[in-house]
Amino acid sequence: MVHLLVALVACLLMSGSDARVGDGWGVNIHWTHASPQEVNLVAGAFRVVRMDFTWSSIESTCGTYDFSAYDGLLATLSPLGVRQYWIIDYTNPCYSGGSFPTDPAGIAAFTNFISASIAHFAGHDIIWECYNEPNGAHIPAANYSTTFGDALAKATAAYPNETVVGPTVAGMDQAYIAVTLQAGMLKYWSMVSVHPYRNQPPETVLADYAVTAGLIAQYLPPDHAPVPIIAGEWGYTTPPQPGPCDGNCARADLPTQAKYLARAWLINTFHGNPISIWYDFVDDGPRTPDAEYNFGTLFQDLTPKPSYRAAAALQWSVGNGTYGGRLQPTIVPGDGPTATEYDVFVLQFDGVVAGAPAYAAWTNVTTCTAPSGPRTDCGFLHITEDQCLARGCCFDESDTTNTPQCYFGTPPTNVTFSIGGGASK
Repeated sequence: MVHLLVALVACLLMSGSDARVGDGWGVNIHWTHASPQEVNLVAGAFRVVRMDFTWSSIESTCGTYDFSAYDGLLATLSPLGVRQYWIIDYTNPCYSGGSFPTDPAGIAAFTNFISASIAHFAGHDIIWECYNEPNGAHIPAANYSTTFGDALAKATAAYPNETVVGPTVAGMDQAYIAVTLQAGMLKYWSMVSVHPYRNQPPETVLADYAVTAGLIAQYLPPDHAPVPIIAGEWGYTTPPQPGPCDGNCARADLPTQAKYLARAWLINTFHGNPISIWYDFVDDGPRTPDAEYNFGTLFQDLTPKPSYRAAAALQWSVGNGTYGGRLQPTIVPGDGPTATEYDVFVLQFDGVVAGAPAYAAWTNVTTCTAPSGPRTDCGFLHITEDQCLARGCCFDESDTTNTPQCYFGTPPTNVTFSIGGGASK
């Protein structure tokens, strides 16, 4: 059982930074026009929206660009303090036979589209993402680097202050990232975007980030400003029962999805990621076993899931502050498994309440002892965590397809700790 506690604790420390951390917490949407209800729900929990900026729809007439839909999106959300994060994708039937452009004429057309787009929206603090999961689309990293290298060389030279990110790989495809970095793409990117989907809890991403950070350090040009990692898309789906899935489904029940959203945002903040995009805002379809339909923070009828409430609670509590670092806890052992300082996170956020800090504290370990042999099932198919714990049993929130999630074990005990020492980055 993993607990998330966001407690507002007043003390005498004052804020030392002016970057509101919640301004980097966002969500993926799939519209340029929406109902007032949807717009208000976005603004109620998120400060960034990620949306496809689709080449074929903007240049539906070859050689002519129509940005009006995105002008409208910008006009709707910017007054509410919501930043735009637009994905430059995908192909255009006017060029390269509708395939990803690798020929000179196609690259030139793509370059013109990107340059015209950035020019049209320059100065609006938009994050421009270069494609979406090119490794999943079977675009070789060398081809990606050549096409976007040519396009961004022109666009970033004309508009050096615009924010451009890439390569936006599906998963943590370190080999793909390495090829793009070796090709010199860090000259053009303000941030390195990844999609760290997984069936494991969010904290497991730290090991993957360490590998990516090492690659960035290896290929960063001399005297270049630091290039942080961002989670350009990451979520956990909540199908009512197992069903069809493409690859890593990252399934969770509704309460666990809410915990994972909060912990994903917080662990990204701890790592230094300035942007965290949750996938998705609204379920793509009815509540069916299809995993792809159920990533939303809202059901299809716009009813909030627990994950939406978690996002709003986090956004308007510690999200109002600035990140003050991690406090090293002193672990007080209980009767259950021993936790270490690497299993307990206590993050300080300055300037949350009348200039004073607040803390987000959670553990990433179960507080039940798993038996050494096979687990004895204590529940039933699709049992929830609350139902399991009400039986006095142990619950494993991670995806356990072949072992019971609710099982008999040593009775759960709380991991308690006291805060000692100061905050460290």
